[in-house]
Amino acid sequence: MIDLASNFADQGMLSLLERSDLGPDPKFPKNSFGIEFRKNLEQTQEKETLEKLGEHFFLAIVGEGGEPWSELAASIGETFANATKWTVRFLSLNGEKTSADLKTEFNLSQLETFPLQETPSFLMIDPKRKTMIPVGSGVPSVSLLMETIIEQAKHHVLLENTDDR
Repeated sequence: MIDLASNFADQGMLSLLERSDLGPDPKFPKNSFGIEFRKNLEQTQEKETLEKLGEHFFLAIVGEGGEPWSELAASIGETFANATKWTVRFLSLNGEKTSADLKTEFNLSQLETFPLQETPSFLMIDPKRKTMIPVGSGVPSVSLLMETIIEQAKHHVLLENTDDR
């Protein structure tokens, strides 16, 4: 009986080797090694995407300097800048600077055409094309900001458009 089971296993393995479409799909791995490999590959691709977008966009945090929620958002922006090497700017609505180590701007003319519902708000800004894309409000985590930026890039087809410059 054991010989039959061994023979069956050997034949099954040969079938899988001959017809790889019957085996596990590499895009949807089932074992821990494959799952970990896929996660690492996705993280590498996300990092490359963020780096490429960071060459053309900067992150703007719109808030009121000195206001506690805006200060927290500015510190999240500072952490985001350190993690991604993006330029992050704080756009002050009340003319006060933030305590975070971010460049603060007081000229908000670029926001005149963009109605903000809530502050603090996070915007991806392309200075060459003068476009703004919202990526968060309140105090999102750095990882949520990264995920949202990648999703917005897919939605707005930004990666293909950055090659046109």
